[in-house]
Amino acid sequence: MNSSPTLSKGSAGEDVSALQHGLLQVAGADTPTDPGPIDGKFGQKTEAAVKAYQTQLKLKADGIVGDLTWTTPCDESGTTLAMLSGTLPPEPQAGRGC
Repeated sequence: MNSSPTLSKGSAGEDVSALQHGLLQVAGADTPTDPGPIDGKFGQKTEAAVKAYQTQLKLKADGIVGDLTWTTPCDESGTTLAMLSGTLPPEPQAGRGC
């Protein structure tokens, strides 16, 4: 898996599955960041979850997962989407979710 892949609607594969897992970790199922099934396909529900996540972090909500979306901390402990998805190793003090 790449350390910081750029993903958007239409992307597919292992990196998208990791992204979906990370988005689900943010706030759980049935929340705005729930990407739906972890199926490795960046479709409409995953795009909506990415935009919700970006909005929460006051990032440009364009649905494209680039460096800022992966690495902007989403909580006080410094947890990032990259950490939650497994694209970067977690820091010892990082918790689960944001």
